[in-house]
Amino acid sequence: SGYELMLPEEKTACTVARDGSKYDVVKLKKILESQKNTVAGQLFIGIAAVDELPFELLVDVMDICAGLGLKNVSLGQLVAPPGRLLH
Repeated sequence: SGYELMLPEEKTACTVARDGSKYDVVKLKKILESQKNTVAGQLFIGIAAVDELPFELLVDVMDICAGLGLKNVSLGQLVAPPGRLLH
């Protein structure tokens, strides 16, 4: 149905809905860019997708993260920051 993001300090997911089959990569990039420096430079990103999702859409998200200079990006599973457990 679109992108779903769990942002630092938020208890509910932020959803970027898609329009038909088109994903809103511009809005996703704006959200990630706004979060990039919020946690003392320690933004950790886990990218996961349903099996039916075309691989190119997954690569789009990875490209956005790389373009923003985000280095703590994992595919398939979110890796916890050092000394911190994820719930």
